[in-house]
Amino acid sequence: MSGSRSASGVLPHPRDLLPRLLVAAAVLLALIYWLQRPLVRALIPAVSPAVWLLDDEFILMSVDINTDTGEDRIRVRANLTRPITIEGKTLYPFGWRGVPQGGIQITLTVGSMLQYCGLMLLFVAAWPTTSGRRGEWPIRLGLCLPLLALLLLLQVPFTVIAELRGALRDQSQTGWRDGWMLWSRFLMDGGGLVIAIAFAAIAIAAGQRYLHGKPLKR
Repeated sequence: MSGSRSASGVLPHPRDLLPRLLVAAAVLLALIYWLQRPLVRALIPAVSPAVWLLDDEFILMSVDINTDTGEDRIRVRANLTRPITIEGKTLYPFGWRGVPQGGIQITLTVGSMLQYCGLMLLFVAAWPTTSGRRGEWPIRLGLCLPLLALLLLLQVPFTVIAELRGALRDQSQTGWRDGWMLWSRFLMDGGGLVIAIAFAAIAIAAGQRYLHGKPLKR
């Protein structure tokens, strides 16, 4: 979408930006609705190694899409790799030296994996380009890919770990909280939205800065 925005970089007026946001939102919601399942399926193989690199206390035994409830949900089955102690209470992996077989299971909605990426793309798509400089689009879109990957990394494996640790807290029957849980709560309480907007601003500003000072094509 190109738009009327002065070369001086003045912010667009809300009455000009709002219709663009509405159109972009409608298009993105439709795309996410139709593509969310294949997109999430493509992302699933990366969840287990990402969790392992961030927190080797857990091993993911399976990650899949479950539809038993009528809603697409990511189902994660995991186990501890070693005993851990929470507020003086030791928890053992399932199957550890006489402990019954089993595992920890959590579920996440499919849409929740993509919501912040969708918000980022919404602002990138709706924000007007500098007047006459359509070359900003390749720069924006090129930057979006690594930023989207980073956004997913900051959200998905961190949320999985936080949910797994929440299950351990319930198992230990304590009020224990750690940094993973606090980060997940921060994302849910608006931090994810702030990060998505900040990443969108980086992509938009980079496109403008890259072409800054170049003569407009007539």
